[in-house]
Amino acid sequence: MPDNSANPSDDFFNAVGANCSDHAPLAADLRFAHAETIIPLAALMELPSSDQQVPPSMTYTYADNPWRGARVSPYAANIQWDSYSNDAGICLVRMLYEEKQTRFKSSCRSFRPGSFYYDLSELRRCYGYS
Repeated sequence: MPDNSANPSDDFFNAVGANCSDHAPLAADLRFAHAETIIPLAALMELPSSDQQVPPSMTYTYADNPWRGARVSPYAANIQWDSYSNDAGICLVRMLYEEKQTRFKSSCRSFRPGSFYYDLSELRRCYGYS
């Protein structure tokens, strides 16, 4: 059973790393959560529509801010990481957000220009996990 006491994205990186090892323990590692868990994770990962912040000097109102929880985490929301490894030890990760291929945050470099696949080591660097 994974250790979920840390940041949820820590556990994503640990699970993907284990899946890309020579002795992958699982065919799939599934987690289920409500919007209250998905929304902060989406914001930490800088996913689309999750990061329209209100300046500290303003109060959030529906009229003056485009952020909508229903866009970040609609009913049956999902964030999926697919991982693939090869004999050379390269572990590639692709993300689907709401069933659509989605790029990781803009400071992450994809495996090839324009690709939705990222080397796991690049994602660790990009998100500050070593």
